[in-house]
Amino acid sequence: MIYLTDADILERIKAETLEVITEDAPVSESQEQDAVNEVSSYLAHDYDVAAVFQPLGSADYTIDSTIKRMTVDILLYNLHNSKVNPRNIPENIVQKRDDAIGWLKDVANPRTNTNAPFLPKKEFEGTRNNEMAYG
Repeated sequence: MIYLTDADILERIKAETLEVITEDAPVSESQEQDAVNEVSSYLAHDYDVAAVFQPLGSADYTIDSTIKRMTVDILLYNLHNSKVNPRNIPENIVQKRDDAIGWLKDVANPRTNTNAPFLPKKEFEGTRNNEMAYG
């Protein structure tokens, strides 16, 4: 995997369940990348997603535990969705994914008060985010 470890995934789901939904195959890089891309799509406007997602083994590797949890919850939903009829996905998996998407939308929306100081802001030619200098 590129960004997550097996231990990251096993913190959110039982090993036996993971074996069933992956059919005993390891999670592929493309499956992981799909989840990372989904998380990134919500954050990319205001946050530096390249800094958020550092590859495993890189000197700067760190992924905040909240972002890691959101990414794993989306990954697990996607894994279930690829193997099981969507109506048969366990409710807790659906709820965790919905909670992750809701939180990401809140963080992406400047009108909410959701605070995520651990996310590096994107720099825009001398300004941060959409802050405008008047004067």
